[in-house]
Amino acid sequence: MPVDPDTPRGRRVLGKDRMEGFSDGVFGFAITLLVLDIALRPPGTPLQQVVHAWPAYVAYVVSFLTIGGAWLQHTALTDQLAQTDPLFLRLNLLVLLVVVFLPFPTQLVADALRNASGERV
Repeated sequence: MPVDPDTPRGRRVLGKDRMEGFSDGVFGFAITLLVLDIALRPPGTPLQQVVHAWPAYVAYVVSFLTIGGAWLQHTALTDQLAQTDPLFLRLNLLVLLVVVFLPFPTQLVADALRNASGERV
């Protein structure tokens, strides 16, 4: 098979569109996971339940803003790229790993604020 002289040798270069689409989906999924911790828990009137759930609302807002800020920075970075390579894709996956993990500590913080009998640091 003849070798095309215009074909670059070395590292494989990839378009950035698929990475951006996947990354946006992961950011959206992570933000969606945050809302799962918000729930009204009896007893009490609906208003009392909403007031009692304030730790979940605070944790949601803080984590939403954190993930949103990471998404804004990610978007600003990828807007400057013309293409990606396998190393950049792997680094991007590490960033997404951290982003998807954020709902877990969010739930832990909300539970700790809600549970007055636990130890506080």
